[in-house]
Amino acid sequence: MLIDSVAFSSSSFLPCTSTDLTIMRRVNDPLCPLCKEEEETSLHFLRKCRATINIRRLHFGVPFLEPSDLKQAHWITLLRFAKATKRFQ
Repeated sequence: MLIDSVAFSSSSFLPCTSTDLTIMRRVNDPLCPLCKEEEETSLHFLRKCRATINIRRLHFGVPFLEPSDLKQAHWITLLRFAKATKRFQ
């Protein structure tokens, strides 16, 4: 789905990651554009991207998230985190 020229995954409230965009043939490289260490998936972006450690710590209180942290996180906190990273501008 496209909203204001940003692609959104149908299975997520977050804009598409590099992996999603590679599958849709909109980009050629699924590598995370922030850390450039591994493939960017929703879980990589939310839980363990090293480029967003300080932002994650500010919003969630920890540098890396466990699956249980994501289950307990309020959706507004997740959106604020995504916005603060400026990844999807």
